Amino acid sequence: MPETALSPSSLCQQCNGEPRKYRCPKCFMQTCSVSCIQTHKEATGCNGVRDRVGFVAIKEFSDQLLLNDLSFLEEVSQLRGRSNRDNLVTNGHGQKRPSFIKKLQDGCRQPSRMIDLKIMAPGMTKRKMNRSIYDQQKSEVLWTVEIIFGWDGERILRHRVKERSTLEDVVLASIGKDQVRQHRLGRYIDDDSAVFMIAPHASSSPYRRVDRNSTLADAIRSSTVIEYPTIHVARGSEISQFTVTDRLLCVDEVHQGPESSQGSDGGRDSTDQTGSECREHDVIDSDMDNFTIPRLECDPLTR
Repeated sequence: MPETALSPSSLCQQCNGEPRKYRCPKCFMQTCSVSCIQTHKEATGCNGVRDRVGFVAIKEFSDQLLLNDLSFLEEVSQLRGRSNRDNLVTNGHGQKRPSFIKKLQDGCRQPSRMIDLKIMAPGMTKRKMNRSIYDQQKSEVLWTVEIIFGWDGERILRHRVKERSTLEDVVLASIGKDQVRQHRLGRYIDDDSAVFMIAPHASSSPYRRVDRNSTLADAIRSSTVIEYPTIHVARGSEISQFTVTDRLLCVDEVHQGPESSQGSDGGRDSTDQTGSECREHDVIDSDMDNFTIPRLECDPLTR
């Protein structure tokens, strides 16, 4: 049986000797074998990758091309979402900080405060409850403050608390004028032996005892704060449940240098009033996410 002659249009465009079997997705050159494909790529520099946005004539359009286009659009959508998330990465939490949070952190870093404010990832309990802001006009921080009575007793959240407020005033305001609450919690204020403490930022660190007449700004100056300050008030046998630093942070000591504070301590080996010995890396997000508030009462915003 005589062999059928192949037309030039059906031959490999690289060697012109064998029938065409393959078509390059990039330049549509038709070849007969892998060796011809490699030769074509080396000779032309073609990478063999299909141009996913290249023009395709209607007569050449197929169902496969339609599926390819849909797949391409889906990949673009995914890439766009990933790019938006990547652009938000500005710190260890991988989340962008809104401008008001950046202003708050910058205000806390000022020499008059020297507070290392840690902001948690969105969606976490303390992040959602925090309404602290920095008033640039007044150069003042308005804090969200949590007050806890006893070891794990009633918890009250106050918003827009001025940093110049004394701790006693903050606690009094949290109790308010409600007679039931006054009866239940008023003893913590009336008891002169009640201890006011600032909760540590790390579970392994001790609580810092502070003077009830010191301002909130004085109590948390030169310390690390996770979202917002937490004040514990304890009395009687409740105090023994806390690990408290030996030193009482008094109002006068806050405005003195470390040398004068050491002198007034009678040569006693003291713990740094700023709490700088606490390791800020002891706190991780997973720990704080388990931070539950069984009885939370949020007072109206106060200015």
